[in-house]
Amino acid sequence: MRTWTLWLTGTVIVGLFCVGTARVEAQEKTPSLRREATPPLPSEGVIPVQAPAPTLIIPGDSTPTPAVFSPKKPRELPGESPRNHGPSAPFSTRIGLDLYDEPEPEAFEFFHRSQAVRAPSHIDQAVPVDVFRFRVDPQYRMNHPDRAELFWPKNGVFTYFGEHDNAKGPVEAESRVDAVDVSFYAEAMLSYNVSVWTNVPFRSLNPSINKNEAGIGDVSAGLKWAFILDPHRAVSLQVAGIFPSGEGIRGLGTENYGVQPGLMWQEALTENLTLYVDVHDRIPVNPRSDFTGHVLRYGVGLSYLFELGNVRVMPLAEVVGWSVLSGKQSFELGKIEPLMQSARGMTIFDTYYGMRFSLADDTNAGSLLAMSDLFASYGVTTTANWWFRDQWRLEYRVRF
Repeated sequence: MRTWTLWLTGTVIVGLFCVGTARVEAQEKTPSLRREATPPLPSEGVIPVQAPAPTLIIPGDSTPTPAVFSPKKPRELPGESPRNHGPSAPFSTRIGLDLYDEPEPEAFEFFHRSQAVRAPSHIDQAVPVDVFRFRVDPQYRMNHPDRAELFWPKNGVFTYFGEHDNAKGPVEAESRVDAVDVSFYAEAMLSYNVSVWTNVPFRSLNPSINKNEAGIGDVSAGLKWAFILDPHRAVSLQVAGIFPSGEGIRGLGTENYGVQPGLMWQEALTENLTLYVDVHDRIPVNPRSDFTGHVLRYGVGLSYLFELGNVRVMPLAEVVGWSVLSGKQSFELGKIEPLMQSARGMTIFDTYYGMRFSLADDTNAGSLLAMSDLFASYGVTTTANWWFRDQWRLEYRVRF
């Protein structure tokens, strides 16, 4: 069997060699039909004239007249439109990364000159955009900071009760926590439909019982994909990772890894009225304690854009809800029975009222001021359970 296999393989190789040799000989005898290489086309995509046109000699006229006139407009090569490297192109293109090689679609132009300005705040924006954001969040009167370990880990007081070595939060029970979160967010587009982002928070705590703390919080990063992007609508999928960079015992982080898939929708209902919707599912990865919870977050918002001369003013109303699907919370100081209780089934709703300010497109076009906007809001809890009772926000964004 092995001998027959070797013989057959050798026969095929010899046959292929003979066929190839015959084709080479035939090509050498036949004149080549291939076009000769031509000089590269200019960047404008215009086909250059290879030779001057013949001329007509008119009797009595010493000036030759071209027999064939060149066309009035240069002929464009299909499919050779240069990529947009202007300010509305993705950031990755402008820095030389060839990640997207198609002409700019109409939908992108519409959203990034109009809808990207109409950004929500407490709801995530569905439109991919190149943006840097600085945000300050003063928050007051939290009474269960270890609920589902969404703000900080299981209260460290449980280490005194035995068999609770997984309690990594501050050591004293709390009745009230005030905090100020300062965050730096950057998003960069890889293409017109895809962007990556990261958020780095810093937290300052003012608890009633534990000592004040300040430092870096839990860093997050994610990928956004707008699978629907037309002149009036953007629908995006997003997946984010949450990393335990904050120290739990100081109340600066949760000591948990998490993944958070989400769906965002932005709809231009009219020329000035915009609807925002998002749903996010925060899923703990390898939960560290029995307090670690699975939390569903969802929101809806409306904005209306007013053009007041050279200034845009956009009132914004948002309602954000949380449903705790698993996890626990500890007792509130002064109410020590029971020591811990299930947080499953708790639902919290916050309502936010804000205003975004920006300049019109024709005001200092292309400048830092024209690409910036400022946002301020106030939020309050409308349910019996809450994270923070009162919340303020000040936000500055610049699109690059």
